[in-house]
Amino acid sequence: GGGGAELPGQPPVVRQRTSNDTERGLVARNGEVPERREDEEQSDAKRPRTAEMPHGAGHRCVNGAEPVVSFLALPTPRAAGGMKSKSKEWRIIERATDMSFESEDDSLLSLDSLRHTKLTSALRREVGKRLPRQVLKNIATLGGLLQELARIPEDDGSSPSSSSSNSGTTRHSDEATKEYAAWGMMWDSRCTWVVKCSKPLPEPLFRAAIARLVERHAALRAEMRDPYRFFTAIQQAMSVLDMWKNQGPRPRGVLEPAQWLIGRFVRWSLRNTWPRISVSRQGCDSTQGSGCLIKVLERSPTLQDAEYKLWGEAREFQPPFRALLAPYGAEAEEGALLHLTVTHMLSDGYSIVPLLDDLVNLVAKEAAVLGLSDAPPPPPLPRVPNMFEAMERRIFRTIEGTDDAEGICPRITPHALTGKNTRNAHTTFATLPVEVVTSIRRGAVRVGVSDDIAMLALLGVTLAWFVNRPTEQIAMIVPQRDGPGENDMVGLFSDVRHLCICTEGLSFAGVALRLHHIVKERLWTVPELRTQFETTQLNFEWTDFQEKQGFSQYVNCGERAESSFHPLRISVDQPDRDVWRMRVAFQEGAFDEQQREQFFQLFEKSLSMLRESPLELVWPADCPKGIASAPPA
Repeated sequence: GGGGAELPGQPPVVRQRTSNDTERGLVARNGEVPERREDEEQSDAKRPRTAEMPHGAGHRCVNGAEPVVSFLALPTPRAAGGMKSKSKEWRIIERATDMSFESEDDSLLSLDSLRHTKLTSALRREVGKRLPRQVLKNIATLGGLLQELARIPEDDGSSPSSSSSNSGTTRHSDEATKEYAAWGMMWDSRCTWVVKCSKPLPEPLFRAAIARLVERHAALRAEMRDPYRFFTAIQQAMSVLDMWKNQGPRPRGVLEPAQWLIGRFVRWSLRNTWPRISVSRQGCDSTQGSGCLIKVLERSPTLQDAEYKLWGEAREFQPPFRALLAPYGAEAEEGALLHLTVTHMLSDGYSIVPLLDDLVNLVAKEAAVLGLSDAPPPPPLPRVPNMFEAMERRIFRTIEGTDDAEGICPRITPHALTGKNTRNAHTTFATLPVEVVTSIRRGAVRVGVSDDIAMLALLGVTLAWFVNRPTEQIAMIVPQRDGPGENDMVGLFSDVRHLCICTEGLSFAGVALRLHHIVKERLWTVPELRTQFETTQLNFEWTDFQEKQGFSQYVNCGERAESSFHPLRISVDQPDRDVWRMRVAFQEGAFDEQQREQFFQLFEKSLSMLRESPLELVWPADCPKGIASAPPA
């Protein structure tokens, strides 16, 4: 990218379009569509666009509903370059970040959360180096990262145990006998992903690889040990306790120690009566039939036919996991689509990254075992820590109401007591074509931030003007995979946090750099119990389009309307690598047609500021302090 030069022939204005209109404008959007039913929203998958807010996952899945992660930036195309003098670690860094570095002085400061997460996972998998996020975020150059890796000893836990060296799986001796406290939400909701395999995938190979995948990740074998309604009831009870402790009247005199004793007893009771989940000893049920864990469909003549057949079968789901294979080819099998579904209670958008990484490895390993490939088997996978133990620690920290000083075991957002009501919505789709996405990326380079931070700043400035306030709080789904080995786990780590968008006295570049700092340092806050759903929700659903040995995510962005728990919800997804799309759900009755049109006009204004004058103040210099009179002309 250059210095933000304008692209020739870039459309200057927005054009309205219908779903059949292929004409694109600066931001092409269609008319409003009817509201999507709540049951559809909850049953859809989250798009892992991996990540999660600066992460990323995450969410993404074809026709997914609310994203769970995440918020990652699109990989930057790699430049061609020689690899002679580059060390093994150097090459791993380039491959994991999908970037090319010409010297050790090249900057790492613009790496987005998805690249950070993939990088730490790749280093742990391939060289046995566990790089903490707190260390990585403070490294400015490639040379600094290589020096830090040279100082880090190999992690003993990264080497597979003897029991897993042949299968690539890890078994915990007490895994099948223990029960774990779990955050009981969305058991019947699903995270769904479609993966395209560009080469034939024989049924025996598919079944064997999925069986090893299920053995490796405990979340795929989870079983409820207590009634589901018990989870909801106890989470509401904990919210009441939290409100009584933090917002109730302060006792005086002899009542103060009494309150402390009561609170301690209630917390002890919650820890010991919290509903549990266990891990089944049973592996894959490969039998055919409705609701089975693994199912292989008949071969379809074309990719489109396979996709149609796949979605017809995918409606049925029995938690926690299901895998479908839909091969296609006119005369013989040419490729296949894989449909992976995991209960949203135990997965987020980023979970597709470890799922796909492990699946690629296990397919190659099982192909060698079954004699279907002459290539040598890949190296054993690293051990996966116990995901349920990691989640249980978070629940107990939430019960205690304490924060982790290192930020690797954060509290879970408590169950909302009020305000969670489905809102009828007008949904508008706005497509950002290649030219606009390219200009955003160039603007991000000029400002010195990653693509996702630049887009967050664009929407933050737009919202500030839209609500006519220089400071605006938004809700985002953010990453929480900062603990050891959590990047390699299938689990629900992402969570909702509130983030403050401050534009007063700042230029566009200043807003972007401030957001970069907030995301880097995790300076967001846990939502209040009674105001969780009163703010605008903003979510990024980026897709990792990188192909891995013939496997890649397959995206088909639909245009169904969406309901929302928030008055305004903005989701950003990707129809393909170079085109972005906004899905904006306006609460019915709260925003008229003129206001909905104004939102997109202000977005275009902020886009022009990024491209043409990033150092210009977002608000006029003579604007009264703390009061936004009007956005700049």
